[in-house]
Amino acid sequence: MARLILASRWIAIFILAVAIALIVVRWRFPQQRESGDGSVGFWRAVWQRLRQSRARSRQRELNAKALRGKTVLVIDPDERSSRVLVWRLESLGCSVVRARTGARGLELAKNAQPAVIIADALLPDMAATDLYAAAELPIVFVGTMKSQRREIAAIGRDVVCLGKPFDPDEAVSAAGELLRAQA
Repeated sequence: MARLILASRWIAIFILAVAIALIVVRWRFPQQRESGDGSVGFWRAVWQRLRQSRARSRQRELNAKALRGKTVLVIDPDERSSRVLVWRLESLGCSVVRARTGARGLELAKNAQPAVIIADALLPDMAATDLYAAAELPIVFVGTMKSQRREIAAIGRDVVCLGKPFDPDEAVSAAGELLRAQA
């Protein structure tokens, strides 16, 4: 009798875990009412999103791997946003050089020879296009406004624009992608 009660408890716990997993899946991947094939379409969509998520994750890992051991110049007048970015880069094993202005960043770029620059698009002393022209290195601009994105993206193929607030992992991935494209 005790074994039957114990077995029924384990079955109840298993059913509860499955129910919670289904609730989480439905919450994480909300059903789109466009397709008329019911739950089969829902699970197909979940599987497709999962595959896409894994592919993005693999790309981010490859991009981060491309940055390992490289020197990265971070130009940002805002101490808080640059601190998080520098922490993420250092956790990858990058050598990080920091500057608060574009002019100082260009000086440091000549001495440190960075592989890539991650800079705020709204620097106090120079425009983003001027920084790109002077640096002649791949640059990830963070904090770009929508009106700036087309202008900055048109200046060269070694430029990526990210809005603010930006995810440090996204900036790191973009920098790694630029380095992979150069190789």
